[in-house]
Amino acid sequence: MRLIFLTLSLLLHSVAQGQDLFRLTGKILNPQQDYLTFTYYADWVSEPREYTLTLNKDQEFLVEFPLKEMAYCDISFGEHGVHLLKIEPGDSIHLMFDQDDFNNTLRVEGPGSHKWAYQLMLRQRFEVDEDGDRELSQFNSPRYFEITQKWLSLQNQLLDQQTSMVSPEFAALQKADILGKVKLFELGYLNNKNSSDSLLQLDWNQFPEHIKAKSIYMGQVADALVDNYLKNKRTSASRTLEYEYLKLLKDRIGTGLTEKVLATKLLQYLDTDGMSEEIKLLGEDFMYFAQNDEYKKVLATQFRRKEALAVGKAAPNFIVQNKKGKLVELKDFKGKNLVLGFYDDECYLCHEDMRAMEFVQGFFRKKKDLLFVFINLSPRELYLQFIKNPSLLGTHLNAPDNSFIRKNYNTQLLPNYLIIDKTGKILANAVDEPRLDDGRSMIQDIEKLIYKP
Repeated sequence: MRLIFLTLSLLLHSVAQGQDLFRLTGKILNPQQDYLTFTYYADWVSEPREYTLTLNKDQEFLVEFPLKEMAYCDISFGEHGVHLLKIEPGDSIHLMFDQDDFNNTLRVEGPGSHKWAYQLMLRQRFEVDEDGDRELSQFNSPRYFEITQKWLSLQNQLLDQQTSMVSPEFAALQKADILGKVKLFELGYLNNKNSSDSLLQLDWNQFPEHIKAKSIYMGQVADALVDNYLKNKRTSASRTLEYEYLKLLKDRIGTGLTEKVLATKLLQYLDTDGMSEEIKLLGEDFMYFAQNDEYKKVLATQFRRKEALAVGKAAPNFIVQNKKGKLVELKDFKGKNLVLGFYDDECYLCHEDMRAMEFVQGFFRKKKDLLFVFINLSPRELYLQFIKNPSLLGTHLNAPDNSFIRKNYNTQLLPNYLIIDKTGKILANAVDEPRLDDGRSMIQDIEKLIYKP
């Protein structure tokens, strides 16, 4: 599933007290499409924020928004892009490239751009010019670990050359990422050799808690260790037991990463189990256990959203547009059973689901009281292009920046589906995605809930 928060066309500008703005402008030569996607990650529990930036007549774009602290971002333009670049409050970066020769023409300038130039240099040197994963696959221990330590030393030397030009916060986070990425390679090697992860030499205490929690690669190492940890514990039958085991990781990886791990696990529980009494109690425990207020806000929002979409409750009404621009409400479909789905044009899994959905709709083709309604969250022009596909079935509506839907439905995880009865009540709020089994589970759910209750 792909995470999505909101979409903007051209510009978002707002000022938040106590926060500096991040600003990104750019110009693209020889563009083959009229938009690009900018996504930033404030942390690894909150929903990413995604902006669709439309090029103006001069092939230029602009986005700016208040930024509280350092974050990561992705920029995607067609088949090209740069990923996991760090940004800071006050950065004002100008990006230029030719789509016909992206790697050789990519240039950055402006306040904060030296960080990007440094990160792009690392990307070119260690990912494009040298395929580290392929190179390492040639070696066995101890040579493998000699190579990873050589990489670690070299990248730390390159970082040291930047320290006078970057903030201490950037330097600390970059150092954590360098170490985390190397240790991720080493942990993968140990797992493949069925060796104990206790052989992984990693001093978690060398970084402040907030740096460890912010670092993408330290977080991935922690997640991999959690997977190893849970394999050796008989916790699958009990969310509570698994949750309590994870709390014990605090002594090994620290408070910040443990809270991040617990928060993401609780979100997974909510997605798969719904609002069970067990999950509610775990959520309450997290509110007492955790210190990170942002994680608490995210969980509180998700719990409220799940409560609003509980089985037996009326599905929140909404207003969206059809392909002709006419306003359509959910209540317009009362009197019909619904499979209600949410998707996005840039979501690959959504496209796979649409193909598999043909099996589901074909199975129920004679059921005149069952409708398949899909809400496309893409910008209007992408939605109109998508629905030109002659093989699409069902009713496709458009809600590119609908704050009500974003607030009340589970649109940060795409694709997802609900089953709603003729009166508008929710029969199911967690339906298996049809691509996973050619729609068999969805067919069974529809038959059980609507036609053979």
